[in-house]
Amino acid sequence: MAAVRTNNTIDTSLRNRRRKIHVARGGLVVSLSVLAGCAGSLTHREPVAALDGPLGIVATALSLTGVAYRYGGDSPEEGFDCSGFVRYVYARHGIVLPSDTVSMASALPQVPLAARLPGDLLFFQTTYRPYSHVGIYMGQDKFVHAPSARTGVVRVSGLRAGYWWRRLTGIRRPVVRSWSSANRARLRRVEGVHPKHR
Repeated sequence: MAAVRTNNTIDTSLRNRRRKIHVARGGLVVSLSVLAGCAGSLTHREPVAALDGPLGIVATALSLTGVAYRYGGDSPEEGFDCSGFVRYVYARHGIVLPSDTVSMASALPQVPLAARLPGDLLFFQTTYRPYSHVGIYMGQDKFVHAPSARTGVVRVSGLRAGYWWRRLTGIRRPVVRSWSSANRARLRRVEGVHPKHR
């Protein structure tokens, strides 16, 4: 019973924090949620690329939730695997990434865990080799990815969930124009990470 009360307290605290973040972001977080939840059927879905920078990347990724998983896939019509999904999202914003997870992890600059920002790439070891899976961090310890044929679709998962947290092997940041130092500080405030605590 105590565990239930603790979880309810944590859930209430998280809900209150989310409300504050929604207000602080001027409705942008709400807009991203609406884009993901109201994207419509796959035949009518066109990924969003109107927003620029990391938040635009997250919006594009969220607009693709529900698209089928397919090994080797790299488009909404045929489906996505994890690297095809990430490459497609970034390509919509004019950024070309390497074609596989190991090459992405090798080519992009590392980011410390405490400095992660929306739009960063999260890498996981889901097979015998490190960097075997990748997703796009969206903030609030959540990420968007195309996990596997078993789960079937592009989806949002919790980073702190036991499975993903134990398998996290690195964070990388593709170069995005809008990642100025002022923008990074603003995104950190939204995340609740003070720049002095990196």
